[in-house]
Parts: sequence; C-alpha cells; structure tokens
Amino acid sequence: MLNMAYIMAAMAGNITARHINFPTDALERVRLLNDPSFIDEDTLYIAARGLDLSALPDGKRCTLMLARGTRDISQYTGMKTLNIIETDLELTELFNRVMDVVERFDIWISSLETAMYKNRDMDELINLGASMLGAHVFLLNVGFKVVASNTDVQIDNPYSEELIECGYQKFKTVREITTDAKILRADTPEFRMMKWAELRLPRTDRLYFAYFIKFRGSVIARLNIIFPFSEPDEVFTCLATEFCRRVELLFLETQKDRMIDRIKYDALIADLIECRIKSQEELNDRLALSAVSVKKYYYCIVIECEDCERKPNRRQIYGELDMLFPGCLLTTYRNNIVVLVFRSYESEPLEYDREAFNGLLECYKAYACIANRSRFLLALPDTYRQATAGIRFGKIFCTEKGNRIFRYEDYSMYHIVQICEEDRRACFNDDNLIHLCHPGIIWLLRYDLVNNTNMREVAVCYLKNNRNCTLTAAMLNLHRNTLLYKIQKIEDLLGESLDNPELQQRLLFSNTVVEYILKVQQSNPLSFDNHFTAL
Repeated sequence: MLNMAYIMAAMAGNITARHINFPTDALERVRLLNDPSFIDEDTLYIAARGLDLSALPDGKRCTLMLARGTRDISQYTGMKTLNIIETDLELTELFNRVMDVVERFDIWISSLETAMYKNRDMDELINLGASMLGAHVFLLNVGFKVVASNTDVQIDNPYSEELIECGYQKFKTVREITTDAKILRADTPEFRMMKWAELRLPRTDRLYFAYFIKFRGSVIARLNIIFPFSEPDEVFTCLATEFCRRVELLFLETQKDRMIDRIKYDALIADLIECRIKSQEELNDRLALSAVSVKKYYYCIVIECEDCERKPNRRQIYGELDMLFPGCLLTTYRNNIVVLVFRSYESEPLEYDREAFNGLLECYKAYACIANRSRFLLALPDTYRQATAGIRFGKIFCTEKGNRIFRYEDYSMYHIVQICEEDRRACFNDDNLIHLCHPGIIWLLRYDLVNNTNMREVAVCYLKNNRNCTLTAAMLNLHRNTLLYKIQKIEDLLGESLDNPELQQRLLFSNTVVEYILKVQQSNPLSFDNHFTAL
C-alpha cells in the first residue's frame, strides 16, 4: 500500500500543483504510464506531460504524477475521476525520485513490522521510530509513567529532561500541557476525539507530537514525540502517525489481557461496594476471574477531588500512587479513587511517605481518608463508607493547616452522629439531635451564653486530657488555680463529680453532638426546633 501523503510530503519541493478529486489511500504500486487506454485504479502512474489524457477510459479512476512540460492540462484538472499532481522534474528523474521515496518508506515500515509482529519487541520498535524521526520518543502509560523511550538524539528540552530524570510526567507538567499548550494541528478539532495533535508548549519552541492510544473510548497510553524543530512538517507528521499506529497495535495486543483484567477488577470493586456479592464463595470466584492477588489484611484509602473549573483526569495519578503504595490495587468508583493496600499480617502498619502523599493531594486539590484496617473484602462497603465519611468530617473539623490526609478513627464519632441524624429523619422527619445530649452539656452552653464564659470548652479539654490539670491548664493558657476553680464551678452546675466515668463518656459524646450541630448542620443547639437562630 502506498502512502501518498508521505510521497507528496517528501517531494513537496518539486510539486508545482495538486488537483486531488478523490482519496488516494487505496494505491498499491507505481508504474510508468505508456498506454493511457489501459489503467488500474490502484496504481500511481508516472507520465510525461505531453501524454494524450483524452485516451484515458471513461469512468475509471486514475492518479497521475506528471513530469514537467508546457502542455495545457486545465481541461482535465476538474475531472472527478482524475487526480493530477504536477512536478518540475523530468520524466526519468521523477520516476526515480518516486521509487526512492517509496523504497525508503517501505524499508522503514518493514523494519517496524518485523519488530512488531515477529520480534514483538516494544523497545526495538521505539528505537526504530526515534531513529527515522530524529526525535525523542516516550511511551507513557495511563499514569504518565515511561514504559519505553529513546532519547539518543541531542535535543535540549525541559519536558524530555523531566521524563528522563523522573521516569514519569509530573502532575503540574501534565496540567501545563493540557491547559497552556497551543494546538498547531490535529486530526480533528474535537479535543476528546483526537488521535494525534501537534503542540507548541509553554517552556520550549520544539514541536511536540502527542498520539493517544485508546481502549473502549478511554486513553490508556500516549506517545510523546519531541522533534528538534519548531514548525509542523508534513513528512514527519506522516512518519509519526505511521509509527504511532504500529506502536498502538503492539501495545494493545500485549496489554489487552491486562486491560480486560483491569475492567474486571473495576467491576469487582463496584459490586463489592454496592453489596452485590453476597458470599465468600462468590467473591473467591470473582477474584479468580479477575486475576487479582490479595493478602489477608487491607487498608481502604479513598481519594476525593474537589470540584474545580477543570477537574483533572484521576487516572493521571495512578502511577504516582503506585510508587507511594507499592503493589496497591487502584480503581475509580463514582469519581473517587479507591486504593486497596494489602498487608500480610494484622499488626503490619501502613507505612508511606506522608509528605509526598499530601503534596500529591495538594496538586490535585484532593483529600484522602484511611479507613480502619479489615481482613474481609466483603466488608468493603463499610470501609469505603468509613473513608468517605472521614473525608467529609475531616474537611470540617481538621485544624492542622494544609493537611489533606485523614484517619477515619479521628472522626468516627461524628459519623456515628450522622447515622443518628439519618435515623431521626427516617423516624421523625426532622434532624433535631439535641435529645442525644446529656442535659449537663446544655446547662454549660446556656451558662456560657449568659455569662460570656468558656465552661464547656474547659470541661471538654479537661476530660480529653484524662483530668490532667497541668496539661489542661497549659493547653487553655490558664493558671492552675483558675482551672481548679472552673472545674469546681462546672461540677456545681452539673450536680455531679467529673470523676464519674459514665458522666465523662456522656459529656464527651454530647460535646461531639453539639459540634456536629454547630459545624455540620450549622444550627443553634439551644434552639430546640433546630432552625438557624441567633444565640
């Protein structure tokens, strides 16, 4: 099969006019045209300009490349069955040039297909492409991690340097390319439909060619080709697309089983979370079908991205998460990323680079919560809901500036109050939670309101510090005697001693309910109808 785009691009300096009236993608060979009355529609004919074109058979398509000459051919250029490419070369030189171009292209394509079909070697394929293109070539997976590359050509480029140094493309770079790059040319104006695009990037003048490898409508890998020049070139565009198409075929062939397993795994997690798997036997069958290897214990981590004007593709962070939690299983469920990190034994801790993880979440404007460890995958609905609840309450109650990583246990009491709220709505059609509180916490609230004091805060701090007066005084910046006076006053108001363990538990839980009413419901706990009422 001839690649006419490449032939015309390679000979662009000698082509003086093009009259293309039908597609040329079905041409298979090159011939000199001696007898115009007998032609094949799948052949590119090289002919002298003085040839009698009126002898061409009616209704048959013909593509001609004409040598230079003086004969007027304007009467033929509009014929719908005739393509004419005019050149400034003599007939013999024109034929030889075309054959040289075709041979050079065929040799390259043959070498690509040998690497692709016979050797099945992605590195060899990438090296052949980079050598012909004289460019840097990077094959990146869905997490923007380098799968294969060739950078033998000397090109000064910051994007290449980052990929060589890090082995992956950083989030801020991906964001920079997707938001700030200028599209010079693409196969379609529809961004989501693009197979390839030629870009001008913010920090370099090098031409950046991106080719998107898709599976069932989703981008699963991409080829980035960085040329040593800055403007699009028809020859190199044609070569790049031919090369990328073959890389795509080999990648899809070698990765197909893994991608199907990925889809099976995504469906497995969704079915677990939505309680569609009812027994351990069924789960074991699904694990075998999905080719998923699991250990006995696991942590469920849920990552939730904030709504923003241009929400990032969550698959972009898969590669980075895999480096933070080696061997983890990743999927996306209802716009949240679900990470399962497995451990071999119950007391094995969850160890990771907290600063790096928090920095990654900051880049994505995301939050994460680590649910309680579990040994039962059938319990994933509960651990998933723990994590999503932890994110909700962590964003409200966390006081550590810049922290985006929460532990469910730090906010589990608020989750319990939320469950009570849901039950209250179901039973009584309102969300009044004040009935859950010990009366003493209400008395302290009212006393603080009337007297402009902080008795509730003192009581809670004192109890959370296990009634340690020294530590409580230091935290509240109070003199010890002042603290002792306030504690005595609190006990007088309650009519009970704070030494009572049951009272301690009730007051701390009641304070959690009050905080929930104030910060989650944004209501006044002293207003029994639970509407927004000024204190």
